[in-house]
Amino acid sequence: MAQPLIPHDLAIWFVSLLRQRTATNDAEEVRERFREAYSQIETIYRDGTPAEREEIYEELAEQLVPDLPTWEFSCVANTCGMGVEAGTNADVALPAILDRLPSVFTGAKLLHDQLKAQIGTPHLEMIPEDEWEVAAAKSTEAAQLIREYLAISFLSRAAMAMLCRDARLRRFARNQPELTQAVVNAREFNRYAFYLGEVLQCVDGEELVVIDLVRNLGFRVRMHAVRNNCQLFTLLQDALLNHPTAANWDGPKPSPLLASIAKSERMIPSVTQEEWDAAGVVGETGIYDTGIWQFYQWPALQPDRALETWEAAAPYQPWWVWGELHPADIVEIDGMRIVLLGKPEMPRTWQMDFFAPVHPALRSGITVEAVLSKESVEAWLKRICTMPREPNPLPPVELT
Repeated sequence: MAQPLIPHDLAIWFVSLLRQRTATNDAEEVRERFREAYSQIETIYRDGTPAEREEIYEELAEQLVPDLPTWEFSCVANTCGMGVEAGTNADVALPAILDRLPSVFTGAKLLHDQLKAQIGTPHLEMIPEDEWEVAAAKSTEAAQLIREYLAISFLSRAAMAMLCRDARLRRFARNQPELTQAVVNAREFNRYAFYLGEVLQCVDGEELVVIDLVRNLGFRVRMHAVRNNCQLFTLLQDALLNHPTAANWDGPKPSPLLASIAKSERMIPSVTQEEWDAAGVVGETGIYDTGIWQFYQWPALQPDRALETWEAAAPYQPWWVWGELHPADIVEIDGMRIVLLGKPEMPRTWQMDFFAPVHPALRSGITVEAVLSKESVEAWLKRICTMPREPNPLPPVELT
């Protein structure tokens, strides 16, 4: 192996070898030199000092220029993502990656269709990455399409490595409408667009008022990386029933195992069958969490303080908090989203898929920031009961 290069020269050599891989359709001697450059970068990320890691990362980020072809750009971006996982500053590389992603996702459907025709399979996502080389050997055109397809995954992984570690960067990314729309359009054709979309649509740092009508308690909580309302239910049940105010609670208890998964404290592959069985959460068709309360939106509370039930709301939908929707859909009063907890009208369950981790670095949770005074709870209830209300605008649905 050649002597290690200084970071600036190593980054330039790395990009040069990526270009040569494209030009030679991955000639073996070029791949061998590329492996050497990649190994040097890996060694710095693994064994280098923080300053050394930051230096090679910043030199690589400098190579993320608009005229760099997508395949080469994505490989450099992915290598920058490795640096962020090793502790470097995501702010340096992320803007260039986010700028490139919309154009890549915009072409995802056409690329998906072309590649299916070339390879002859309708399920591209089922092909292991180490088998792409066999498919690429069919033709130069197939090799180019595969590079472009893999470029989406490399770019998305890099973005995920950066966004999942920092709510501030997620808020920055959400303020780019071209990016969010491109991700939405590509979700059907690329699983990495789905994962990135899940991260971009999650709620970060927003407050929520929760009033437990059964116990006459109120809370002000803060949501962290909450992707949908099913995940919100699991996290709320865990946070509120492990709070000191629940010391005398004698009702059903939330599942610690499911809560740890919803928070990304546990990854699903690490859970043993014995743990699943002991948790009592395995159903006939999957793993489920169960509602301890009925989750309502504030218009469900009538002026007489009775909760509008499913039957009473017919033919309209009741003002439940629907699990398939998102915390951003919860109706506000004076800029504050409110969830009311009541006794269950009927058994409610939701599959673990709704809150299964999309990335080990994306830590979701609910922080109880304050227990509301009795006076504050009463003030909220009076305010709710005097608010004008209309039937739920969502179309009627059948419960299954």
